Amino acid sequence: MHLHTFCSDGLYSPQETLEEIVAAGIEVAAITDHETGGGYLAVKDEVPDGTRLIFGVEFSTYHKEAGEPGASGTPQQGAPDAVCAGPQRAGEIHILGYFPGGVTEEVQAFLKELQQERVNRAKVTLVNLRKNGCKLSFDTLMEQVHGDCISRAHMARALVANGLVSSTYEAFNRYLGISHGIVPPPLLTPKRAIAFIGDNGGVPVWAHPELDSFDLHVKEFVDSGLKGVEVCCRKRTEAYSFYFERTARVLGLLVTYGTDWHGFSKKEITGMTVPYKNVAEFLELFQGRQ
Repeated sequence: MHLHTFCSDGLYSPQETLEEIVAAGIEVAAITDHETGGGYLAVKDEVPDGTRLIFGVEFSTYHKEAGEPGASGTPQQGAPDAVCAGPQRAGEIHILGYFPGGVTEEVQAFLKELQQERVNRAKVTLVNLRKNGCKLSFDTLMEQVHGDCISRAHMARALVANGLVSSTYEAFNRYLGISHGIVPPPLLTPKRAIAFIGDNGGVPVWAHPELDSFDLHVKEFVDSGLKGVEVCCRKRTEAYSFYFERTARVLGLLVTYGTDWHGFSKKEITGMTVPYKNVAEFLELFQGRQ
């Protein structure tokens, strides 16, 4: 329940994405593009019987004490209350907002604000890239953008297309990681995203959490209105998934599952098999609505 189209930083159109969902026999899927509902809106009326498509948005937020992604390694076995050493550097935290009521005017207006902020951040990034010897114009960058949302993935592809780096991997390692100071971080905070989602009838879910930041902030975010955790993702080991799910259950949170598919490694969407009981409470929120 976590897919991206080229309306944000995925490689494939909403129509191609829906075709892959149906071809894979996936019963429930969510298009969760970054800061746009364009992908979902493009295909919501084309979904065939036997497939449920849920509207979601992945909000990119920034916490000044998020901890260093991946620094802590695998969680210690049998330590549900283990807390990592502490914040190591600022970082991004992604919050999924699932909206049973669909794309409302309030949601659209907020997304427009975030899209404009992404434009502003992109322009600053281009200036900083030029200072580092990479001359890339805004128009050249926009040749890579198909939807409402400019992302670092688009910048990476533009750098490759113009011969400034050899691969998107190199682009991120040399220039586009937040820690390099070239790309300004998002202005949106996790708490503000959680509050907005909840205030607008949505379900705020922590997307593919990192262990350090999860241990540091999950209780704080629950107090702010967090309702769920994405406990299983293609990016996570079984040990991580087990730890997140167990902690979510203890805290009374919903659990969701997702591949965070962008189409980077392959076009086919394989999905994942999940017992209905594991997601029944979450899916009941959408009964008769989507």
